[in-house]
Amino acid sequence: MSADGELTRQYRVARQTLAMHTFLRDHFTRLATGTDALILSCSAIICAATFARGDLLARFGLSADATRDVTGAASVAVFIISIVALRVDWKACSANHSEAARKLTWLVAEFRRAKDGKDAWPPAQAEELQRIYWEAMNSVVPIPSRKFAKLKARYLRGAEVSKMLDSRPGCPVWFLRTVLLLRSIRSERHPTSPTPEQTE
Repeated sequence: MSADGELTRQYRVARQTLAMHTFLRDHFTRLATGTDALILSCSAIICAATFARGDLLARFGLSADATRDVTGAASVAVFIISIVALRVDWKACSANHSEAARKLTWLVAEFRRAKDGKDAWPPAQAEELQRIYWEAMNSVVPIPSRKFAKLKARYLRGAEVSKMLDSRPGCPVWFLRTVLLLRSIRSERHPTSPTPEQTE
């Protein structure tokens, strides 16, 4: 593979990996935020049930026994959720992917900046670009192997929908996704016949 072809491949991989890390960053941020919200909600229930007056609880149809049950259930929920949050550490996962996204954003920007007027990379830039590529890729947290295929498919679908939007800006995104899905299924059912060169 030529130097320009290798740089093209690395640029494509860098953009794809950036999209994967960005998705994982947002995914783990939502999980961490949801966990914190559950802990705070259960803690608020515990406080309200502990310090509320008996007559106030009676207005809501809660007896003393029911109040103790609610308090006990909320306490157990807080304990379980706290253990889960401590074990999986979604905040740290989000921070790792956020740092990876930051480094890859810089890497993609460097590749774009180095392009010449012909939308290619000058040979003199090849060695430096390959150096910073491997330096960045080796310094970020890896994409989990069990999620790689799903994230790659998500990225490729997004790229295709983006291309379709360029020529059909008025179409809803969900419609373009449906069209893309139907095209993919039809292509799978009726694959293109291989050329003589492909069969050799």
